[in-house]
Amino acid sequence: MTTYLYRDIADKIRAQITSEELRPGDPIPSDRALVQEFSASLGSVRKAVSVLREEGLIQSLQGRGSFVRDRHRTTRTYPRSLASQPASHPGAAVGLTDPDAAAWTPHGEPLTYRVEADRQLASLLGIAEHTPVFVCDTVHVAEGGRKRTHRLYVPFTTASAIPELKEHPFRDPNDLYGILAGHGTELDMVDYVTAVMPTPDDAATLNIPPATPMLVIRRQVRDENAHVWAAEEIHICADAAQLAYPVRPAALATS
Repeated sequence: MTTYLYRDIADKIRAQITSEELRPGDPIPSDRALVQEFSASLGSVRKAVSVLREEGLIQSLQGRGSFVRDRHRTTRTYPRSLASQPASHPGAAVGLTDPDAAAWTPHGEPLTYRVEADRQLASLLGIAEHTPVFVCDTVHVAEGGRKRTHRLYVPFTTASAIPELKEHPFRDPNDLYGILAGHGTELDMVDYVTAVMPTPDDAATLNIPPATPMLVIRRQVRDENAHVWAAEEIHICADAAQLAYPVRPAALATS
């Protein structure tokens, strides 16, 4: 049976990490040191390092080398629910916002633009493909330098149905919810959460370490008839992140 030397290199470093001989933040040996220790080629060493990086055991920093990642650091909780607050729109009885919204500050000016819905966005919004959608795209920053990207999607069909949105479709969520509530819309929201590997742009914007996934939270803003009025999309680094949702029993159907 053929033995692949890169596996032996990865196995030894993995054992040192799991036994805590190498602790979080410790550097792993340089490529040159591993080449000499294992009488290996540079290609084998780099493949072993790549395997460990993909397993999330180490992170590589350009110009500095590779280091053991802290797999047990404090988890950051992102609460996902809605809370009432004074309405931001005259005529609306109440506004709605996420409970941790105050922790985030806009980083730069929002980007506002219009796109045609692709298949995924059309499915989220319950509209036909290629329907125009207004987008408000914002980068937020929080304590410790954490970042997230937030997009609010308002379909042309929604904007054309609400006079305030027809005049100005680019809104923040609380403003949008207040406008919809002011028109008698009873809001019902559903979140869809997926973990994906970030694009290079997302990784750079959110400072996501190599081989680390990103959480994508898509929220449908619906009414009691399941008609979708708008949607939110949030991207955050998945490393040491957890989402917290309130769970309440649904009313039992009666015959």
